Amino acid sequence: MKLSIRSLKTTTVVLFVAIMIFSLSGCLSKYEDAYQHDMDIARLNDIKTIGELIEEYKEVTGKYPLDGYGKGQWYVHIATSEQIGYAKKASPKWMQTIPVKEFIEELEEGLDREVTLPFDPQRVAAFIPNFYIYMTDGNNYYLAIHLYHGYPFAKQLGEHYYKFEVSNLSVPSKRIWLFNELISDAEYKAAAAKKPNKPGYVEQLRDSIRNEGKAPGQY
Repeated sequence: MKLSIRSLKTTTVVLFVAIMIFSLSGCLSKYEDAYQHDMDIARLNDIKTIGELIEEYKEVTGKYPLDGYGKGQWYVHIATSEQIGYAKKASPKWMQTIPVKEFIEELEEGLDREVTLPFDPQRVAAFIPNFYIYMTDGNNYYLAIHLYHGYPFAKQLGEHYYKFEVSNLSVPSKRIWLFNELISDAEYKAAAAKKPNKPGYVEQLRDSIRNEGKAPGQY
């Protein structure tokens, strides 16, 4: 059966559009991977920075931040004012939360100095929660970040959704690390020391959010 000239033109246009969409998807995927490569490096270093503050607070005060705040588990979303909206929507109704500003004030009071917490500067969530979580449960604490790429020290929860957690309790089956074990782990140190594709870009994003007054502790 012969195809008409119109049919051939239509087929050619459809094929061209399909090729363009496929090519564009590939480009966007490569861009996302490069972007998240830099974000993950920042996240891996941030868990160390926040963990150091928590452990220093413990050394100075003899307890972990917000220890004894109340019965049960209490959560702090280390999030920007934009991210906190996602956090509230995703959180179950039973979750007890403490404003991040109170967490910062607790650290500052215990350490007797000003504290600026690092935060995930990704404005819109993609696959994963794009904020950090501190949780206190009695005398124990948990600090979690979420990564885009897979790492042997993180637990996969979904597509491009890897949870990396430190605590004063080690739970190997859940990839929950003692802080001192974390910072001495060779695979973690290698991942955190990788070179970003755009050096300084993450800090530029953070500075922009701080200038808007949307960083944790500013709202």
